[in-house]
Amino acid sequence: MENEFGTAILILPEFRGMPRRDGTIRPVKLRKRPVRYRVSVSGCHEALVTNGMRCAPRSQIPVNGKYRYVYRLLWEQERGPIPDGMIIMHVCDNSKCINLAHLRLGAVADNNKDRDAKGRRHGGPNAPGTYVGARRKK
Repeated sequence: MENEFGTAILILPEFRGMPRRDGTIRPVKLRKRPVRYRVSVSGCHEALVTNGMRCAPRSQIPVNGKYRYVYRLLWEQERGPIPDGMIIMHVCDNSKCINLAHLRLGAVADNNKDRDAKGRRHGGPNAPGTYVGARRKK
């Protein structure tokens, strides 16, 4: 299972031309964008996206001049828009994973609670630069 690969298809609107007076732009056509992924031992579908010179921990692709995360695009395509104030959480803690079974909708507070429960907080209580009582640890 370590070396299995797959392909997810993103269907993206391609915009061209000047905006109308109301600020909207009419999509010219829908474009299919294949995204290859590798299936890891844990069942994660890790996106294999190259962005030229752009280096990011999570897979991003350009969409109409802006870089967007692949997992967000797949979520919106399969499950609808992401409500305001909500984010997509990786249950598997793998930021490159695009497996919809490993993603869920939640608030930032939910994501922070999940992070703390799993011990993924950056630094931790004994990290240099944290305060312990009135003394700073070095």
